[in-house]
Amino acid sequence: MTNIKHDDLIIKYGWFSVQVDQYYSIVRIYGRNHDFFKLSFQDLPSYKFAKTDEFKRLDESTKTWMISTITHFNYMSSTGIFNDAHYPKLKDIKTDMINFGFYTCFCFQWTLFENYVMEAISNLVQTNLVSKEISKKITNLKFKTEKFFRYLETGELFGESPFKTILPIKHIDMEYTECDYEDLERIRKLRNRFIHAVNESDILNISEVEKEKLYEKSMWTLRNFAGNISQSISNLKVQSKVK
Repeated sequence: MTNIKHDDLIIKYGWFSVQVDQYYSIVRIYGRNHDFFKLSFQDLPSYKFAKTDEFKRLDESTKTWMISTITHFNYMSSTGIFNDAHYPKLKDIKTDMINFGFYTCFCFQWTLFENYVMEAISNLVQTNLVSKEISKKITNLKFKTEKFFRYLETGELFGESPFKTILPIKHIDMEYTECDYEDLERIRKLRNRFIHAVNESDILNISEVEKEKLYEKSMWTLRNFAGNISQSISNLKVQSKVK
């Protein structure tokens, strides 16, 4: 891995993570409204409508909107997304989109987090801010994800575990939930399940809303843990200057 400035690493991770969130939101929005889009496409007039007197009487902004809508819906339909499915397993595209969006984004977010942590810690070792003994341990655990994170949990590197955070829970009265290393392990194991134990489309048999809440909690947990690691690295740099 290249020795990138740490501030750039955490910023890159943060923005990339939010980009994935946006993608997941867009997939959910489309999936939930697929039936509406399909009906809208079926009710659209053809391009021939632009030659009618009725169209010519419309104001310019409405004309532009109608032509744009017809064009984009026809482009979407060219993928076959609005066609009636011939096979039962392909009929529920709404659920499939939401499920697959959840699975793929969940896995992608873990990869972003893992790569950030591995690269940030590797760069820390390269700058000689830790002892040779600790550097050797980190190097030996570099490609052993579970053991690597378990080592960070011991607090030997930073003086305490970076895997502790508090998340707000949306409620009438503001409540908080504490997240720790066990939450990290649950996220890691669930990601591994999505990657290695796929044998049907509905891998996790919970509701759409429950999946959305699980995704949101898991991703904020990872981002907060990444923030803790970033702060711990900054603290080490400050301590080294004091010495």
